[in-house]
Amino acid sequence: MSNKIIVTSEKNRIGKSLYCAKIAMELSEANKKVMIVEFSEKNKSISEYLELEDQIIYDLKDALDGVCNIDQALINIAEKVDLLPTPRLKDKLSNIETSSFNKLIAELERHYDYIIIEVSKMSQFYCINLRDINSVIILNDNEFSSLAQINDDFIVASENNVKNKFIIINKYSVNRAKKNEALNIKDFNKVFPKPIVSFVKYDDRYDSLKSDYFLAKNNDELSKIVEDLAKKIC
Repeated sequence: MSNKIIVTSEKNRIGKSLYCAKIAMELSEANKKVMIVEFSEKNKSISEYLELEDQIIYDLKDALDGVCNIDQALINIAEKVDLLPTPRLKDKLSNIETSSFNKLIAELERHYDYIIIEVSKMSQFYCINLRDINSVIILNDNEFSSLAQINDDFIVASENNVKNKFIIINKYSVNRAKKNEALNIKDFNKVFPKPIVSFVKYDDRYDSLKSDYFLAKNNDELSKIVEDLAKKIC
């Protein structure tokens, strides 16, 4: 049975696409075959970041509806890493039948060691039995609103006995925390058990990353966090 991972955040432009791709690449380095299921409508898709939009003919919703088979919808983004892209049209992912989604996941489990599912809000992700999920990665920043948002998904994961729960405070603003304009590291450690919280300092270059960063080995702070995550997930 495949190892199933959810990557989630209630915020846009927080790094879900980046983490999905980087974790998939790390797992593929361990000779694992990985599928990314992009079940999230957002401002910028994984295929856009990877400059693969021209390869999209069908998408995840088409595969779910039987308009095409899975092989016709997937995009190969690297050796041993495939993507089922989110629809370009907004709201196309509404009214998904649970049976169709679970059938798709069951089919993917026949061919992939890991299935990474990107979702916007785990507490609203009704399509899959969360008790079948092995790991949940919750992304957010250190804005004051983040604590409640993270806690919502963390509680859902705990109630469904998800074994591995990881929280990544991405784009952590040191300056704003020092000025008490945002949460600091101590605030998070008071609420969530150690050592599940990781902090990646804000770096504006992450907002303009190209495909070479997504798909290549790097030695920066974010890449080290991802490498450590991949080891724990394995």
